[in-house]
Amino acid sequence: MNNTLELRGYVLTKNFSPSVTCDHLKKIKKPVLLLKGDRSPLFFTSIVSKIDSCLQNKESATLRSSSHGLELENPLEFNKIVLAFINNH
Repeated sequence: MNNTLELRGYVLTKNFSPSVTCDHLKKIKKPVLLLKGDRSPLFFTSIVSKIDSCLQNKESATLRSSSHGLELENPLEFNKIVLAFINNH
């Protein structure tokens, strides 16, 4: 139920999620923070891994005791990492 709006958009929109290629990602010059949880489903960790391999200016972090909802499951560490990234850039 938490993803109802996203699923509705996906089902009812022709190009809801356009393809993004590694070449598209290589054009990003701004710093990017990639976050995942140490208990994230393989589907999501695979996506993060692929994105990581395409970006040049990136930082990565893995939150302890977290899955896909990492900002809710570990908000203190999430905020610490995100705020440090913002302060550095």
